[in-house]
Amino acid sequence: NPDLILEKYLFYILYSPLGQAQIKKTIHGAAQGGIDQSFVNFVKIPLLPLLIQQKIVEMLDAIGKTQELNEKQISLADELFQSLLHRELKPTKIWRVKRLGEVCEVNPKINLDLSQEKVRYVEMAAIDENLKEIKYLLDRPADKVSSGASKFRNGDVIFARITPCTENGKVALVEDCHEVYAGSTELHVLRAKQKEMIPRFIFYFLIKPRVKDMAVASMTGTTGRQRVPAEFFRYIKVPLPSLKTQHQIVKKLSAA
Repeated sequence: NPDLILEKYLFYILYSPLGQAQIKKTIHGAAQGGIDQSFVNFVKIPLLPLLIQQKIVEMLDAIGKTQELNEKQISLADELFQSLLHRELKPTKIWRVKRLGEVCEVNPKINLDLSQEKVRYVEMAAIDENLKEIKYLLDRPADKVSSGASKFRNGDVIFARITPCTENGKVALVEDCHEVYAGSTELHVLRAKQKEMIPRFIFYFLIKPRVKDMAVASMTGTTGRQRVPAEFFRYIKVPLPSLKTQHQIVKKLSAA
């Protein structure tokens, strides 16, 4: 009834948490249950004066447009960064090219200090696939850490090896770490050989979309449980400028 409620106000109410919670209560049927038009007899909505409804609609429309602009800006910024990443890491004639396994250790051996009561632990969910960083750490009893858990320290790069985490781009550089961390068994660990490559240069190389695509293509195993083999990192080729040039590239990409 247009004399009582604005169509767009009704739309916003029905798609709000309040509306969705009420609609879900009307679902009937088994596993493939659904709703029918009778739900309109059960859903209650706040009926405000039309003038206030209009103001709410205008405010929500403005918020929606702002979110859309933000998403476009984020998308554009990501495209620009990926373009810069590709340009800066494109090999030149004077750069050497080596296999990654020659310039970094793949899943290096490292021991936890089991004399301590708890260790810092990185679960897969703690790796932000957008920011490419560790969002939080867990404290886990040392005797509860799996013997197969990944172990890493400051300067290491961790790379998710299992689907869909690999496809989602879960990669992070371990920073501000003053001890040995433990983590998910589904992480590969790469450690730069200091005379060849700096850690953040490896990190930027590994977050290139092409490298991720190659990692996904190398996966083995059954559907739904496919993993990137460690051999992928030992044999993939990486451009190797001088350490001075690496620092210059890292400085530019970090600023971007």
